[in-house]
Order: sequence, then C-alpha cells, then structure tokens
Amino acid sequence: MLRLDEAPISPFEIDHLGHMNVRHYGTRARRGVAKLFEMAGLPRNELKARGVKIVLGDVFNHYLREQFEGAMLVVQGGVSRIDGDGVEIFVELINEAKDERAATFLIRPWLCDVKTRARVPVPEDASKRAAQMLIDMPAYAAPRSLDLSKPVEKSFAEIEQLSGGETFPPQMTGVKIKAEACDEHGYLKFGTAQEIMMTGFEIDLADPLKERERRKDLEIARDPAGRRIALAQLENRQLVLGYPRVGDNIKTFSATFDHGAKTLRARRWVFNQETGALYAILDNVMIALDLDARRAVNVPDYMRANLKSRALAEPA
Repeated sequence: MLRLDEAPISPFEIDHLGHMNVRHYGTRARRGVAKLFEMAGLPRNELKARGVKIVLGDVFNHYLREQFEGAMLVVQGGVSRIDGDGVEIFVELINEAKDERAATFLIRPWLCDVKTRARVPVPEDASKRAAQMLIDMPAYAAPRSLDLSKPVEKSFAEIEQLSGGETFPPQMTGVKIKAEACDEHGYLKFGTAQEIMMTGFEIDLADPLKERERRKDLEIARDPAGRRIALAQLENRQLVLGYPRVGDNIKTFSATFDHGAKTLRARRWVFNQETGALYAILDNVMIALDLDARRAVNVPDYMRANLKSRALAEPA
C-alpha cells in the first residue's frame, strides 16, 4: 500500500466521549484521497484550474480501535477498483506505535463541477495513472453489518408519516444553512456538510472545545449503576444524493433497527424541508460504550426503551 499521510492527534480532535471524533477520521481519509488524486496527476491546483472538486460521494468506514490525544496516525491505501462508476479507493488509519489498525474506509470519490455540482468524468490520463495504483482490497475492509447496495429512497412525506413528524434525538429540529458555512458558489462546505448531515446538529466547528462540553451535556448520562454510557459508532456508510445550499432548511429524521445486546443500527435521512429533496442517507452501527472502562457493554434498559420508542420498521 501507498503511504499517504501522517499526523499526531491534537487536543482539538478529541470529542465529548474522550476519543478522536469520527469527523477527524474522515478528515484524514480525505487527505489520503487527495494525495492519491495528486499522484494520478490531479493536484489541488490542477483541479481548481479545471473548475472541479473532489466529493466523497459514497463512503463506508469501519472503526476498529479508539484513538486518543497524541497518538501518531498513518494513512495508507490505494485504488481498490476501477469500473463504470469511476474509482473506488481503500484507505486505512494505522497507529504504528501500538501496531494496531484504527479504521478502514472504502470511498467512491466523484469529480464535480464547482458551480453546478454536476459529475465530471475522471480524465483519461488520470485513470491510467490510477490503474497503476491498484491494490487488492483486504478482506478485513468488507462490511460486517451494513449492506453497501444503494438503499431505496423514501420521500420526505413517507418518512415524516412513519416518524409521526418527530425527529430523534429531539435536538434534530432543523438547520438553516448560513452563508458563512458555504463556499463561493453557495454550496455547503464539505466539512460542515459532513457534520450537519451526520448529526443533524449545527456544530460550532470554530470552537471544538466548547462544542465538546455542549455535546457532553446533551448525550452522556449515567445508568442506574452510575456508569457513564454513550453510543459510539462502529460502522458507518454515508451516501450523498444532493448538495445543500445557502438558505436551505435541513431536516434530519433518524430511526433505529436491529436492537442487539450491545449494538444497534440506525438510519438517517437528510432532507430539504421546503422542497423535500433528499440530500443524504446515512447508516450507522453503534455500540454502547462504558466511557470509564473504555469497553463495549450491553445497551442499558433505559437507553434501549428510549430508542425503541422511536424505532421504525426497516425501510424496504
């Protein structure tokens, strides 16, 4: 595999659960993808000259080991497939000091016109260079619980009816896209888009330490035994179907399925509240994590009851 990036984990990458936030795993994976495009002859300045940008249209990731402040993470990977839909890229994050794999990603990057977000084919010379970076996808990178086929899209009206018009968690009431969160063409910047579309929250990215404390108050509670229990992501799939713009009102619906002893699966649908346009579908497999013992535990009864009260039948 090709070595693509390395950097230590900063205090600002640690979230309210005490470990590196999933957003920052994604940031490092994006840097790995950008490096591969650069090696294929499409560095950032060339993309800008062509009026295109890289969009991570379909991303599957598997979180394998928690990572903490100060650890040095290496990103390595290569091109795992070239087909009619473009390229598929495999990257993984490695903690070399502990000889452990932190996370793996399977990514379908798209080239899109910066003004319209219309997809643009990868130039032929870049495709030829990408073919020279082909690797065999490791067996451990395959999903364990999620299906990577395209999910059936549900309309805003269908999801609203299924959910009774409510969002879950209750904080997901909606986000109005502000101009300062958008690029010069009025599209939501990717880092902000990822956060809003993954969580349904309007995140204070400018002050991550303040945001950490806010989220801790919202999402961490003690069970009857006094343990601090929270849900942490184990697998995640993000499928982009549209591009939010300045002024859009975003509404995120969430439902849980497959309630196991220690895990559950959830799906989120991200809509434009006015037009009903579906912007993204996100699937997650989560575990209940004891934040003091740093290990998976059975989902507490109070948490399971709360989640099941908002569960929907699995969408077809």
